[in-house]
Amino acid sequence: MNFLRHLCLSLIIILSACDKKNKHSIAEHESYRFYLWQLLNANYWDFDFIGTHHDNYFYPGFRGVLFDRDHEGISGIQTVGVLNHMDFVLDHIPKPDVVLLGIGGNDLASRSRGIEETVYNIKEIINRFQAVNPNVVILVEQIAPIKESEENIALINDLKEFNQLIAQLSISESTGRSKVISVDMFSNWSNQNFADDVHYNTRGAQEVAFRYYIEIVKHLNFENHYRILPIGDSRVEGYKSTSEHVGFRQD
Repeated sequence: MNFLRHLCLSLIIILSACDKKNKHSIAEHESYRFYLWQLLNANYWDFDFIGTHHDNYFYPGFRGVLFDRDHEGISGIQTVGVLNHMDFVLDHIPKPDVVLLGIGGNDLASRSRGIEETVYNIKEIINRFQAVNPNVVILVEQIAPIKESEENIALINDLKEFNQLIAQLSISESTGRSKVISVDMFSNWSNQNFADDVHYNTRGAQEVAFRYYIEIVKHLNFENHYRILPIGDSRVEGYKSTSEHVGFRQD
């Protein structure tokens, strides 16, 4: 696994430098989506990112193909916001085959609901996707921590408990047709992965992409075509001032 990790992260760095003609930099804080897209393309996966939002930041192309910018990441959104707008989203996108779900951090940070209620809402989100597509594969994040500091200790401890419940949830909500897979973004995380106290810098975004990619390789069939929905909060969205949308908001 360590060798594969080194290989994947090295590949991401090489791919990111491929377009030497363009001198633009990536955004101040980043989403994993671009680096996961690179890994999937580099290894010839047949996939399409979907969502009602379109990322307008500059990204270099790869093999003559432009970055697939569709997603459903919303800055500030909480679990209830996802639930309230799922019907709208599912009415405006193709039926997803794979869901990359990164949500819950804003619920806990705002203290607007407790850990168990937040996890219950995530269970409802999972069940809604399964109702639309009984064969859907859902990769749900055991979300990355926030930057370690004395003032953040209480929230970091809440995230640990939250992530333990997410691991249990992935087992209980899996069916014979629909896999629910918890993806550990929390363990072995470094403060060097942050652009600020919460959001990813390039290193953090690459790390999240790698962890998603490992689970995709383990659980999906390379020969199939997949419509992939990245959905969640600002860590999914990336640089928050650049995304266009058609109505999916955080209320």
